[in-house]
Amino acid sequence: MVIVAYFRDQNIRARVANLLILNLAITDLTVGALMWPFNLTWLIKDYWPFGEVLCKIWLVVDYTVTVMSILNMVLISWDRYCLVTMGMQYQTFQTKKRIGLIICITWAVVFVWYTLMTFAWSPITGQYKLDYEKDCGSEFRSSLAMILILNVIDFFIPLTIIVVLNVAVYTNIKRRSKGIVGQSPADGLPTRATTQANDGESLRQDMCKPSAGPCFKDQGTLADSSNTSANAYTEPTEALPNENVSKNAPQANGSGSKERTFARHRKAAVVLGILVGCFLVCLLPVQVTSVKFAICGKDCVSFLTWDVTYSLVWGNSMINPFIYAATNKHFRRNFRRYLLLDRWAYARKQRGPQN
Repeated sequence: MVIVAYFRDQNIRARVANLLILNLAITDLTVGALMWPFNLTWLIKDYWPFGEVLCKIWLVVDYTVTVMSILNMVLISWDRYCLVTMGMQYQTFQTKKRIGLIICITWAVVFVWYTLMTFAWSPITGQYKLDYEKDCGSEFRSSLAMILILNVIDFFIPLTIIVVLNVAVYTNIKRRSKGIVGQSPADGLPTRATTQANDGESLRQDMCKPSAGPCFKDQGTLADSSNTSANAYTEPTEALPNENVSKNAPQANGSGSKERTFARHRKAAVVLGILVGCFLVCLLPVQVTSVKFAICGKDCVSFLTWDVTYSLVWGNSMINPFIYAATNKHFRRNFRRYLLLDRWAYARKQRGPQN
C-alpha cells in the first residue's frame, strides 16, 4: 500500500523525504516476496532443495535487503534531523536527486559487499564446510572475527546513529517549544510575515484615521498573503511524522498550547521508543545467535534458533510501514481509502440515527 500510495498521490510524491519511505517499502516487499517463500519451502522439506548457486543468490538478496532496510531507517532519521536543524536550507539541500543518488550508491555498495562475501569467501579462505544439498548458509558465519565486524557495521553503528539522531530531533523540538532555542531559519519566514502583518495593520490604522478619508474595514492586508506563503513553505515538512514539524506551534498558538506541546513531546517519545524497541527486539537476537554460532557452531545453536531469529529480522520489515508510513497523514489517508475504512465509518454514521 505504501508503494501504491506513493505513485497515486501527488502530495506524497512532492515530498522528498517520502522517497526514503518508498525505498524502505520496496526492501520490505522484497523480503516478503522472496525471502519467506524459499524459507517456508526449506522448513517444509527439512532440507535445502535448490542447490548451491541459488542458495548463494538467495543469501545475497537476503543480506542486501535486510541491511538496506536498516540503512533506510538511518537515512530517515538523518532526514528528520536535517529538517529540524537546517530550517529553510532544508528544501535546497535535500532534493530528490540527492536522495536518489544516496539510495543508489547505498544499494550498490551493500550488494557488491555481500556478493563478494558470499561467493568469494570460500575460494579465498579455502573453507568449504557446508553441504548445499542439505543446508544453505554463509561460510563466513564460522569466522568469529568476521561475524563481530559485520555485527558492528550492520547493527551497532546503525542503532547508535538512529538513537543519537532521533534523540537530537526530540531534544531540539522540546527546547524550541520551551523557548530555550532561538528561532530556526525555518522560523524566519513566518517572522517576516508577522512583521509585514504589523506593518499592514499600522497602514490600515493610518487609513482609518479621520484625515485619511474612508476606512475600508474589509481590506486585505499584507499579512494575508505573507501568512499564505509561509504556510505553503512549511507544508512540505508534513512528509515526516507530525511531532518533528510542530516546533512553531507553541509560538503560533500562544495561550493554551502547553497541553498540545506536552502531547507532541509524548508522541515523539513514544515513536522513538517504538522505533528503538522494535529495532532491538527484531535484530538483536540474530546478532547474538551469529556470535554463538561462530564460537561453538551447531553444538549450541540449533536450526530452530536460526529460523526464529531470522523470522524476527524479516518480521521487522512487516512492522516498518506502521512505524514510518502510518505516522504520515498523507499515507494514512490513502491507507484508510484502500482499506475502505472511510466507507465503513460513513456507513456506521448513517446507521447511527436509525438506531
